[in-house]
Amino acid sequence: MKKLLAIFAFLSPLLMSCDKQEILYSGPDYVQWADSLTTLPVVDDEEVFDIRVSAMNTSDRDRNVAVELIADKSNAIQGHHFDLLTHTAVIPAGSRTASVRVRAYSSHLEANDSIGFILRLLIPESTVSPLYGTETRVMLQKAKRFDINDFTGYAVVQSTWMYYYMTPQERLFVVEKDKDVENRIILRDLYYDNYDVRLDLTSDNILEPKLHFETQVFAPTTEAFGTIYGNGKIMMDELAAYVSYYSSLEKFICFYTNLYVTDVGTVGDFVHLIYFVSDEEAKKLLREGIDHSQRIKNKV
Repeated sequence: MKKLLAIFAFLSPLLMSCDKQEILYSGPDYVQWADSLTTLPVVDDEEVFDIRVSAMNTSDRDRNVAVELIADKSNAIQGHHFDLLTHTAVIPAGSRTASVRVRAYSSHLEANDSIGFILRLLIPESTVSPLYGTETRVMLQKAKRFDINDFTGYAVVQSTWMYYYMTPQERLFVVEKDKDVENRIILRDLYYDNYDVRLDLTSDNILEPKLHFETQVFAPTTEAFGTIYGNGKIMMDELAAYVSYYSSLEKFICFYTNLYVTDVGTVGDFVHLIYFVSDEEAKKLLREGIDHSQRIKNKV
């Protein structure tokens, strides 16, 4: 114990002195964009976004940095897809950052558009960073704020599981909110009656809408393979190599699974695509003879 205390007593002043050391930048006074690429999630026609400019040093006076749109490098049209609201970024005295303001218009964007524009800083050559230059690309991505209710109701599943192990290639079923767990949905009778699947939708990043799920029973081996293997249950786990995700804008879910039977072995890796349909579309699909869970007859 005394030896440990002695070591601690020796190291403490060193650690404290390290904490007090401040490393100051003393290089050229470069001005640059904070990011070389920015993607804006555009959910309406009203939101204004800030594109940040940064300087390496502070100054005792305000610095005005002119900004221009490079139209011949942009496929987004100013006045239609977006408006550049400020053409000068003002870095206040004592600060290192400023912003250029942009308004984008969701009503003029489509879900899978690859629309963007290039901005350039008009600054003296001596303040241009040789690494980052003067340009930044801004991409406009049409988006929709997360609402769990967008992922309830009638849905259709297609998957590689169905391709390999089921005769029908799509199935109509019902999705409900879990009353006990926030942002969890229950896929009722997803592939087999009385076997539900639960998914958790994350809502913290509108540009990266991911989903996760706990290890759970996927299906009985008797219905999938016509016999009992192991304990008779096919288990479902996340597939680490792929990211499962959803789209609030297009109302679909894509998730990846590793399926296995405990103490027997792996069944395989599978991808599942779910898209949501209206009540009228569900009725039409039933009339056309789509495979469906038995409980769905009581709903449509």
